[in-house]
Amino acid sequence: MTVDRVIGSSQPSRSASALHRGYTAAPSISAASHGDCIKKGHEGASVKTVQHLLNAAGAHPPLAEDGMFGPKTDRAVRQFQASHGLKANGQVGPQMLKALQAGGSVEGEVTLRNRTAATAATGGSSPAAAPQAATGSTRALNTARGLADAAPLSTAPTDQAAATPNYAPAPGRASRSFCSDPAARLEQAEQLMRANGQWPPQEGRRYAIQIDQDTPGADASRQDRAAFLGSYTGEIAVFRGSNGGLVEEMAPAPAAAHPNEMSSNQSPDVNGDGDGDVANLRPGAYEYQTSKTSNNRFNPVGALPVDRDLNHNGVIDGGAEQGGFEAYGIQIHQGQKNRPSSIGCQTMPPGVFGEFSDTVSRSAGGEFTYILARRPNDASPQAAPVTATGSGSPAGSQQPAAVAPNPPAQQPAPANATPVAPISASPGSMPDALTNLPTIDLKKGDKREEVGQLKSALAELGFISSKDPTLNNNTFDETTRKALQKFQ
Repeated sequence: MTVDRVIGSSQPSRSASALHRGYTAAPSISAASHGDCIKKGHEGASVKTVQHLLNAAGAHPPLAEDGMFGPKTDRAVRQFQASHGLKANGQVGPQMLKALQAGGSVEGEVTLRNRTAATAATGGSSPAAAPQAATGSTRALNTARGLADAAPLSTAPTDQAAATPNYAPAPGRASRSFCSDPAARLEQAEQLMRANGQWPPQEGRRYAIQIDQDTPGADASRQDRAAFLGSYTGEIAVFRGSNGGLVEEMAPAPAAAHPNEMSSNQSPDVNGDGDGDVANLRPGAYEYQTSKTSNNRFNPVGALPVDRDLNHNGVIDGGAEQGGFEAYGIQIHQGQKNRPSSIGCQTMPPGVFGEFSDTVSRSAGGEFTYILARRPNDASPQAAPVTATGSGSPAGSQQPAAVAPNPPAQQPAPANATPVAPISASPGSMPDALTNLPTIDLKKGDKREEVGQLKSALAELGFISSKDPTLNNNTFDETTRKALQKFQ
């Protein structure tokens, strides 16, 4: 057996007899530099070289340099291509090799391209993006590099493009919720896929795109943070790749890309403070298997990057909470009818999950792509309405009402008693145990079934620790009083 480890050889990089099942010999780096391409399903020393260069460019999560071009390498290649103005087709050819061997940084290139898009939108200028600001076009950026066939990440402010809203200002970001008009949604989905390195779509593959809100700010009240966690704050839609474009197969429906708890003993205790740190999936594009587990859940292909709520306040505050964590169990599954049920998985109501399952299970190749993009929280000043009726038209129907919790309206407290209920809340924003309680007067020491329901609901919202020894009794004690006081 002869294994080619010399970059520049024109022979295949590994003999067919030594290949793993399902893989074929990859062309050498030299062959790929002269018009051939290295792609998914290839194996050999040239693939290992590509993996090494991707890691050097900042691939996240880092790739195993095993010489096998599988789903993770394919995803890293597409992300690199999208961030360098290349056609994100997952194939390593002359242009991508040139960019890789030049030592390009994914992060640096994304920053430049985003500045260019922002400059075009505002009419301003940026020193880093000055050459592009003259034309206001990422197509100009591609042409200047000899990449005339590259797909632009954002549109130029020409007469035609100026009428098309920028739905995907950056990888992992969305400017608004899903458009109400189907034609506008297709444009929106295409922009989101381009921004996340998934364009052009693969024939027959399903692309589940979820747009969810950022978590509330750290200055939000605990009640508002808990209400956010207890709500389906986003939407998910499914599209099929067809003839180089998209066909919508499932219209936007409620979903949540966040846990419904601030802490859980089922989550790892990352910082050693005694409480489990729930996960939030980082925005991006990920591959999931179409076959479900025995308990009706979809599994990802490998570990995914997550943030963790280390101080258990329902907010990703940045710093130590952002990045650097991986999780294998970020599944997609059904939640409860009116609220999510998760410590880090992506959830949707049972009826929605049924339709979702039927749709993505038909994806070609045994896998589907899940894209998560976040937009400004509805309470944020940045969350301004956007109007659109279709691709290329800014005028028309107003943005549909956002899927967001309304703060619960408190009722006057009964005289000389602790107010417990009724509590008015929008559907899905509060646990049923709270919204269904009758009006009752309680004093310390009272023992009744309604107290047990109250304590369970307060624990679910994070106001009582799941490890509290008094959680399972029906006594209105000091812990219950303090938790209720915080909630109200």
